[in-house]
Amino acid sequence: MNKTFKSAITRFGPILTPHRIVLTDDMFIYKKRNKYLIGVDSISIPYERISSIEIDKDIWGAAIVITTFGGEEIIAKKFSWKDANAIKEIIETKI
Repeated sequence: MNKTFKSAITRFGPILTPHRIVLTDDMFIYKKRNKYLIGVDSISIPYERISSIEIDKDIWGAAIVITTFGGEEIIAKKFSWKDANAIKEIIETKI
C-alpha cells in the first residue's frame, strides 16, 4: 500500500512548496520542497514511533499534527478535511 496525500491549493496551501504525506505499509513519510525550490526535505517515521495524531480543522482546511515518542512534532498544513480524516484513520489502524 502506498497512499500519497498533498496539501490543497484550493485551501490556500502553498503552490510551489506543497506538503505531502506518503503512507506505506510500515512508514509515515512527510515531504516538503525546501525554500530554495531545488530539493525536497523529507522525514520518515515508522508507525511504532508515532504516539499521537491530531487534526486541527478550520474553515480553510485542516492541519495534521503528528507527535512521536521522542517528542518530535510534525505539522502538515492545508489538507482537505476528507484527506485529513483518511490519514488519521490509516495511521490509527497502524499504531
